[in-house]
Amino acid sequence: MDTDTVDWQHFLTRWSAEWADARRDEVDPSPEDEEACREGWLGYAPADGADIAALEERLGCELPPSYCEFLQVSNGWRHAGGFVWELAGTEDVHWHEDAHHLGETFDAVWGEEGNPPQVRAQVGLWARALQLHVESDATYLLLDPADVGPDGEWAVREWAGWHAAEPRRYPSFAAYMIAMHQQFHRMEAGDRGQRNTDFVNETTREQDAAVGRARTLALRGDYAEAACLLTEAGKYGRPHAAELLDQIARLGGMSGVRRLPPLPGESAFLSDLLPLAAAELADSGRGADAWLPADPEVFPVTAPAAADILRRMNEGTWRYAPGGAWGEAVDEAREKARRGETDTAWRILRAAIPRWESLGPDHIAPVGLLADPVLAVVLTPERRLELLATPRGEEPGRDPDSN
Repeated sequence: MDTDTVDWQHFLTRWSAEWADARRDEVDPSPEDEEACREGWLGYAPADGADIAALEERLGCELPPSYCEFLQVSNGWRHAGGFVWELAGTEDVHWHEDAHHLGETFDAVWGEEGNPPQVRAQVGLWARALQLHVESDATYLLLDPADVGPDGEWAVREWAGWHAAEPRRYPSFAAYMIAMHQQFHRMEAGDRGQRNTDFVNETTREQDAAVGRARTLALRGDYAEAACLLTEAGKYGRPHAAELLDQIARLGGMSGVRRLPPLPGESAFLSDLLPLAAAELADSGRGADAWLPADPEVFPVTAPAAADILRRMNEGTWRYAPGGAWGEAVDEAREKARRGETDTAWRILRAAIPRWESLGPDHIAPVGLLADPVLAVVLTPERRLELLATPRGEEPGRDPDSN
C-alpha cells in the first residue's frame, strides 16, 4: 500500500472487518471489543474541522497531514497492531514531556560523540514528542516534530521496554498504521510452523495471489520483481513468501534479508535447505550440540536425517544429488570442477538450468548447489545472479543471453 495515497475510509473499514472476523469465536471479550465486533469498526466517529483546529491550538502547532486525515475518518483507534490497544484522538493526544524520565538514559547514549547524525538527532525525543498511545502493552508511540519530511509528515517512533532495542522509526503516521495492519496480519496468520488456515479475507487473498505471481516471475527469471512482491507479502505473514525470498537472497538477488532456518514442512528441506544450513554451521566453527534440526525431541521424524547430513558435511562427503536431467548435469559438472575446470562446469550447469525441476510451492531455485563443497566454488556472485535470471522449472521466459 502506498503511504502517500491512503484511502483512510476503505483502509480502516477493511482492517475493522478483518479484525472482527478473526475475533468471531473469542470467549468473554471486553465490552469495547464486543461492540467493535458487532459494529465492524475499530474506530470512533470522525473528528470535524473544529476538533482538529482546537487540538492544534492546544498543542501550539500544525499537525502532520496523514494524522489529520486519519482523524477526519476516525477520532482515535483500537488495537493498532498487537501492542497498542488504544490510539489517541483529539481529546487524548498530548506532549509526552519525558513523563517517565526515559530521556535521561536514551539521550546519554544517543548523544555520544562519534554517533552518526541520525542517531544524535534523536536526543531530546522524549521531551519534545507528541504522545499517541493511550493504552498499550508497555509500548510508547511518539510523533517527532523535529523529524519532518519534505511532505510535512512527522516521523513516528515506537518503543517498548520489553523489546530491548532502539525505538523503531516510521516516516509518517500513515506508514505506522499500514505497518500495524501488517503486524495484525502476521500475528493472526501464525508462524511458519503453525499456520492459521482459517484466517482468510480480502487482504490475505490479494497477498497470496501476489505470492503466486512472484513464484511464476521468479521461475521465469524475473527475480527482482518477484522479490518486491514477496517482500510485501512477507510483511503480512503470507505462506511461502519468506521461504521464496530467502532463496533469492541466498543466490545474491537481494540483500538485507534475514536467513530462515529450514523447517521439515518445506518441500526442499532434505535436498537443498537442510544441507545448506548444515554447511553454514560447519563453516562457522560453532558446535553442533545445540543444532535444532538434529534434535529428536523437536523434529522426531527428520532429526536422524539432519544429523546424518551434518556428519557428512563435516566429513566433506555430502553431495548435492538431485534427480532427472538436472541431476545428470550436476554430476557431470562436479567432475569437471573436481579437476579444476570450473568454467566448463559452469557451462554445463548453465545449459541445464532450464531442466531443473521445482520440488514444490516453496522451491524456486537449486540452492542446494551452494551446500556442495565442490560446486559452490563454481557459483561466483555473477553466476548466481545469472542462475536466478535463467528461466527454469518449465516456465517460459526471457533468456538472459538474449540481450
